[in-house]
Amino acid sequence: MDGFRNRKFGLIHTPEARLAKVPFITDHIDLTVRLPLIADRVDYFARWADRYESNGLLGNGRVGDCVQVWAANSLGTAQANSTGDLMSFTEAQVVGWYMAVTGYVEGDESTDNGTDPVDMLQWLKGQGMIEFWGRVDPLNTAHCAAATELFGGLGLAVDLPQDWEYTRDWNLTTSPIVGGHMILGSGFDADGNMPVQTWAMKPPPVLANAARIQYAQAAFVMGTREWLRATGQTLQGFDLAGLQARLALVA
Repeated sequence: MDGFRNRKFGLIHTPEARLAKVPFITDHIDLTVRLPLIADRVDYFARWADRYESNGLLGNGRVGDCVQVWAANSLGTAQANSTGDLMSFTEAQVVGWYMAVTGYVEGDESTDNGTDPVDMLQWLKGQGMIEFWGRVDPLNTAHCAAATELFGGLGLAVDLPQDWEYTRDWNLTTSPIVGGHMILGSGFDADGNMPVQTWAMKPPPVLANAARIQYAQAAFVMGTREWLRATGQTLQGFDLAGLQARLALVA
């Protein structure tokens, strides 16, 4: 199994003062209408698994574009599950996003410094690639489960302990943190553990519920026009206008 030595990190944790301005998407949803039972396993990744594998690392073996890879995986997962169409990405395309968002210059390692996920989400919204985005409390398992079901996946900004290098059982450990990374959580089991998509690993690592609470610094979701068309009937009580108004205030 390849370890972290053959992978790159690239997450810049959103500063607390900035993160505090990002609205919780759960504040704009009537969760009493549709709060999924955690025992009802959700996995929006299954239909896109083969295409995800063929996409490969999307540059994250050589540059710190993990936030862009998460965005690509989120968009592809939403597309597959809202329309049934598969969406593929190339390394050049995703590294191009990294360049556009951060100013990274190919071949200049001094510019390979990673991405704040809020910068990426704002860029995607500005490009018209997503309709909305917001954050979720990573410490609230029920809200994480709801967001995963309602929006097709959960982006987690996590600190990775050294002990996770050669295992797919991502649980609590006393080993030191070796880097920040952005991953896509794509489901839950009855105990709150979630498979996570990263570095084209198959089978995916499983992030334990306790480990998510310990190591996740922030969690985000995004939504596309296609996702709203496909799921609008079930997103009862979703105050999209209110969410958009608050997002406009995020600097």
